[in-house]
Amino acid sequence: MGSILSSEKYGLEKPIIVLEDKKRLLNYHGKGAGFFFSINNLDTRILTLFTESNELAYSGCILVYDYANFTSDDRIKEAIIWHEIGHLTYPVRSGKELDLIAEMKCDMLAVKKAGKRGLEKLLQNILLAGEKMNNDILMDAARKRLDFINKQYSLTEKKIEELK
Repeated sequence: MGSILSSEKYGLEKPIIVLEDKKRLLNYHGKGAGFFFSINNLDTRILTLFTESNELAYSGCILVYDYANFTSDDRIKEAIIWHEIGHLTYPVRSGKELDLIAEMKCDMLAVKKAGKRGLEKLLQNILLAGEKMNNDILMDAARKRLDFINKQYSLTEKKIEELK
């Protein structure tokens, strides 16, 4: 299950494919992640991953855990898409270590292109998942990312007011 993102709509040289791939995401995030997310009623959209495409016709591939859930809220969906498109320009370092700078740069692209609300809601869901998993690294990263977009958004609002 999936879709192809228009290269024209997203300003890409080649389209990006969105695919549901529970198995690959569970291998990446840990075998028990699906069960943990379901019993804690956590948002599986935070399990999204950007990867290179095996097909040369595509710029990349966005893997989602549950395609129906991914498409259930347009604001969050567009925030995820734009954030993941950001990884074409701001790739994360290899390995599973969190690259907070790349994540923040991708967040700013998502805010610029899709607005703040969807990304903010997604980051709140990441924070909640971190709290439920008792994962200090995930909670700290989500807080820093939320603080960053809120500060950047405040600066933009101030600039707009100054122009009036």
